[in-house]
Amino acid sequence: MNFWEYLKTGPIYYLGLFFVWFCYQYWAFQSTFGKRKP
Repeated sequence: MNFWEYLKTGPIYYLGLFFVWFCYQYWAFQSTFGKRKP
């Protein structure tokens, strides 16, 4: 198997998807609760 093909289908790919999901959740959290400043 090619190394780059492994990266596309390996854990790095899913790690990238998780990173994008985490950033989206963080942005949604900030936009929702970040405006409530004491």
